[in-house]
Amino acid sequence: MSSNKNILLYGAIAIVVVVAVFIAIVATVQPNGPYSINVSMTPVNYNHNATYLFNNTKFNITISNTGSSYVRGMRVGFYLDDQAINYYNVSIPPHKTAYINENYTYSRNGTYNFSVVADPSRILDIANSSVTSAQVSINVSNPQQPNIYSYIPSNNTNETYTFTLFPRGMEFSSLLAVSYNISTFKPFLGPDRGISLAIMHDLSPLLNVGNGVYSKYTNGSVAYGLWLEGTLSNSDIKSILSTYSFSERPFTVGNSNAVFAKLNYTTSFCSYSSKGWTKIFFYYNATEGATCQSMLANKYANTEYALLSNATALHKNEYQKVDNFTYANSTDEGFGISLIGKNYSVYSLSENSRAGNFGSILSFHPSINISSFNSVCPGFIYLNNSTGLNMCTQYYRAPAVELQNYSLSHSIAVSQNYTLQLYSFVSQNNSNVALFNAGMLFGRLNVTNAYASWRPLENSTCSFSNASIGCEYKSFASGNYTIRIKNDYNTSITLNRFGCSAYLPFNATTEINATIAPGKSINESFRCLEPSVPIASTVSTYFLNMSYGIAGKSLYTNGTLTYANFYAN
Repeated sequence: MSSNKNILLYGAIAIVVVVAVFIAIVATVQPNGPYSINVSMTPVNYNHNATYLFNNTKFNITISNTGSSYVRGMRVGFYLDDQAINYYNVSIPPHKTAYINENYTYSRNGTYNFSVVADPSRILDIANSSVTSAQVSINVSNPQQPNIYSYIPSNNTNETYTFTLFPRGMEFSSLLAVSYNISTFKPFLGPDRGISLAIMHDLSPLLNVGNGVYSKYTNGSVAYGLWLEGTLSNSDIKSILSTYSFSERPFTVGNSNAVFAKLNYTTSFCSYSSKGWTKIFFYYNATEGATCQSMLANKYANTEYALLSNATALHKNEYQKVDNFTYANSTDEGFGISLIGKNYSVYSLSENSRAGNFGSILSFHPSINISSFNSVCPGFIYLNNSTGLNMCTQYYRAPAVELQNYSLSHSIAVSQNYTLQLYSFVSQNNSNVALFNAGMLFGRLNVTNAYASWRPLENSTCSFSNASIGCEYKSFASGNYTIRIKNDYNTSITLNRFGCSAYLPFNATTEINATIAPGKSINESFRCLEPSVPIASTVSTYFLNMSYGIAGKSLYTNGTLTYANFYAN
């Protein structure tokens, strides 16, 4: 009985202690109300007449404790159209204020209703709940239709490019231009290789889309314009200018504040924001006269834009990509079109997470004599007999150490009126994917006239280690090499087997079964074995292996076949 009384006594003491601790905690964390809370919200960079898609608005939120009680752990919600974006827990001493900063980037046009609410669950005893919330409505407009030639002079133009690029496309284009010396691809952004390229690359994380135009004139002057859409601002442009130590001065374009910088004696830079775009212009004046500021004071006819649009419509079927490419689920990263004399070109960029990025070029040029095309192929020859496609592919090893596990392949096919090219930047494991993707792309484009074949120049060489057996390169056609084998012995020799490979080891497996009399020659055709996965360096030397017999004795000799660059014919 005594034991039971002790248990009851200890239990009562424990209950009293728990209740006391609970009361102490409540008294400390949750003091008695009522509280006095005031909430306000200000969009600090909001212009109700000029907020566009992909602009960013910064909201300054203040929560003031105007009462005499300490507010601890109060929840504050930030909402868009009554859907919570963020929650915060704030503690505010009496007569003090807490501050919250929110940023929002708009992905669609229309009206956005933002609100901030203190104590949304109504847990606290707040004296006047009508001032514990604040609302702001933001009207977002679609940006101006890009009209990138409107400030670019249209008279006496002899070369022009225009392009649209998305962020990954911008990064890829600048990577190609900086890391590889490939003159064929550089026109994607126009021949300009100065600060404009650096700006496109540096700002790409802030951009949704970039439009550009490049025009060159008969007197040597050059105009270059960028229309960039995204979260960037004039302060971002000024920051980049300061990086390159260019001084600036303000001016105005219409109702917009603009920035002017002189880059050198002949080249000027201008930038301003208007109607959803950050607009950047470079002007190189060969006569040291006009600047981009004087250029922006005028409006110009869209002559070049009309020409490019018409050319695009005329050749729509030829450059439309189709389904079932080896690069599954590729997404467009941008495109470009150019006009140089009568030569019209279409460029496109796509990106795929598994096989990398690629850029394709389809050029339409006046009818040409293929034999005078003056293009050589120091790489692999791909032939598809069913489509008649004859394609050259060359692989480049990345010069940058951090890109050593990647390679860039360049495939090109030539026909009477078209030049098709594909650049693929892929991991080494996908090099063969890049090769066959190029063949699939070219084969599916609606190019009706026949492809040119790639043939090696006539200074290719062939030799055997046995000096008594001569070897002379003769021709290459449809993937087969032909060499002339000469017998310099004073007795007949029999040829048994022959082998040709781009890599070692290999065996002489092709049956020949021919006899060559002393001092005589015969021609033999064969196909060389290629690597199953294309390598990053060009293969121009093949290893030969031949078994032969003299007076019933079996002998072997090795050799090499080195071919010169191929040309379109």
